[in-house]
Amino acid sequence: MTCHAGEIIGVVGDSGCGKSTFGDTLLGLLAPTKGEIKPLLQNARPHQWLKLFQDPPSSLSSHVTLQTLLDDLVKLHKLDTDKIAPLMQKLNLAPSLLQRTARDVSGGELQRFSILRALLLEPVFLFADEPTSRLDPFIAKEITELLIDLAREQQCALLIVSHDLTLIEKCCDIVIQLE
Repeated sequence: MTCHAGEIIGVVGDSGCGKSTFGDTLLGLLAPTKGEIKPLLQNARPHQWLKLFQDPPSSLSSHVTLQTLLDDLVKLHKLDTDKIAPLMQKLNLAPSLLQRTARDVSGGELQRFSILRALLLEPVFLFADEPTSRLDPFIAKEITELLIDLAREQQCALLIVSHDLTLIEKCCDIVIQLE
C-alpha cells in the first residue's frame, strides 16, 4: 500500500480485527509481523507522524486550561501562533473555550481541540483511531467530515478508523475492510 499526501484512507472492520494495530504499525509504534514499512518522506520530523486518539479526556490533562496545553505545544515545537485563530474558526471553537479545562467542555469540543493541536503540527500522516466513537452520530459525522476536509487542505495523509462503513465509503479515497 502507498499513501500519498492529502489522501484519505478509511479502515473498517469488526472490533478486535486489527484496525488499531494496523495504524500503530504504520506509525512505527508496533513492529510489523511481516514485511516492512518504508516512510517515503525522509525529511518529515517525528512529530509530523501523529495519532489522534478516540478518547480525548484520557489523552489530555484535565488539571490545566486548554490554553496552557496549547501554549506548551507551541513552545515545544516553535509553532506559528498566527495559525491558531483561523484553524479554531474552521473547527468552530470559540476562543473562550481555551480558558476551560478538558473536563469542562463537551466531547465534541474536546475532539475538535485535539484536531486543532494535531493539525497545528502540520502532520504528514495522521492516524485517527475511531476519533468520534464517543460522540453522538450527528456530531461524529460532522467532525469526521471536518477532519477529512482539513487533512486534504493541509495535504496530510489521513488514515481514519471507523465502524461507519457508509461514511467511510462516502468520504475516503481508499477503503480497507479488515476481517
